[in-house]
Amino acid sequence: MARVQYLLELVPKLMTVDRKTPVRTIQDQILRHTETMVQEQLLYKVKKLLTDDDNLQQIEDFVKLPIWLERLRKENHNEDETCDLQTDLLLTEDHVFRRVFIGPYTARV
Repeated sequence: MARVQYLLELVPKLMTVDRKTPVRTIQDQILRHTETMVQEQLLYKVKKLLTDDDNLQQIEDFVKLPIWLERLRKENHNEDETCDLQTDLLLTEDHVFRRVFIGPYTARV
C-alpha cells in the first residue's frame, strides 16, 4: 500500500492522467523520471484511483447509450430484414438504468 501511496503522489507531478491515458504511458514516464520499472498491474490500480473510473465513467457512458443504440440500428439495418435489432431500455421509477438487450432477428419472440 505504501507503494500505491507513493505513486498516487508521484504520477500527478509527472503528467495529467485521465481515463484515456494508457497505462504504458504512465509506466514510461515513471521509468524516465525515476529509472524504476513499475508493474502494469499496480499502475492499473493507481490509474483507477486517480481517475475515479468506477462512478464517473459510468455516468459519462450512460449518457451516450442512446447514441450507441441508434448507431447499432443504422449499421445493422438490412432491406430484407434478416437482421433486426430489438432494444429494451428499462428504467426504474427513480430513473435508474437497468438493462439493454440486443439480439438477432431469430431471437425475437
